[in-house]
Amino acid sequence: MRCLILFPLLVFCSSAWCMKVIIFTDQAGGARAREQLARFNTYPLNLYQIEYVVEVVPAATLKCKVTNTPVTGMADCDQDYISRRTQELNGTQAMVVSTVGTRGSGGNIPIIPIQRPIGSMLHEFMHTFGFDDEYSYDASIANIYCSATTSNINNVSIAPQNPYSSDAVARTRHLARIPWKADLADSTPLISGTNLGTPSSFSTQVGLFQSDTCVHAAPPIVMWRPGYAATIMDDQANDIGPVLGKILVSILNTRNVPPASKSGKPDPVDASKNVYDGPRSRDRSTEIRDESHGS
Repeated sequence: MRCLILFPLLVFCSSAWCMKVIIFTDQAGGARAREQLARFNTYPLNLYQIEYVVEVVPAATLKCKVTNTPVTGMADCDQDYISRRTQELNGTQAMVVSTVGTRGSGGNIPIIPIQRPIGSMLHEFMHTFGFDDEYSYDASIANIYCSATTSNINNVSIAPQNPYSSDAVARTRHLARIPWKADLADSTPLISGTNLGTPSSFSTQVGLFQSDTCVHAAPPIVMWRPGYAATIMDDQANDIGPVLGKILVSILNTRNVPPASKSGKPDPVDASKNVYDGPRSRDRSTEIRDESHGS
């Protein structure tokens, strides 16, 4: 789940790594953090050199507590300590796997309770790149997160003006508002029949597919996403998928994250070119640090 609370953005970068993720946990041994981290070995993250450090710290140091803000079950931890320690470790992103709380939050420092399903940390990690939830919010939180002005990299509100006499008419009315319009092929229609929405027969393409994210808002808001298939932003059991993966490749390339392949950066357009041709001497590295008995 995304979080509206914004903490100081972590942008530190060492000379050796351009993406180093520090996962703090107050669970002795850090088993759940390592289980969650195993899901990161997926497309397209496995095409890049990313260092992951699991930092086990005392609960009294991390100071996680349930705040129920903005949603019941969410927790908060010592943001000052996390930011300072992340900088000391030359980290570019911090995350927390906590023994308290029941719901994950995806602010600049995502917090994932240990009882959350495997895949929750990957879901929250995607929020740090700007991806929105794609599952249907229940009524208790829909009005917190849903807005008729939403426009994000994988989520946009567009009120249909059915019927449409042609795809050209739909593009004239709505294309400028679609955040992923640069990835929309001219051959992929924005209407099915005379109604707004890409036909399911184009399910493997970037399109305009209706989402149920905000159907329980009052009043309901019609939302759209770029992919047809369910992704990690819909359910933790899913993968990132090819459509969101394509967007993430562009983001990681822009941030100059080193590729795992010696042939160069992954291609956001032609995924068939994104093959590993090794060696991977330093990518996907995981270090376990136990500071729970330290000062």
